Amino acid sequence: LPYWSDDGARTLGALFAARPRRTWRFVARERSGAVLGHVVVFVAPGLPAVAGVYDMGVLPDARRRGVGRALL
Repeated sequence: LPYWSDDGARTLGALFAARPRRTWRFVARERSGAVLGHVVVFVAPGLPAVAGVYDMGVLPDARRRGVGRALL
C-alpha cells in the first residue's frame, strides 16, 4: 500500500510477535483479490474490553466507497 513504511512495518511486526492472540489485521479486497485497504487492531486483556486501532489505510482510488467503515 502506498502509505506503508519500513518503520511502521517493524513496529507492527513487534506488536504481532509480542501479542499474537491480541493483534488482528483485517484486509479489504476487490473480488479480483486486489487490496483496497487494511486495519490493525490490538485488543487489550481484561474487562472492560478495550481495543485500539494501530494502523489503518484505504487506497485513494477506493475511498468514499465504505471500505474504511467496513474495516472498522
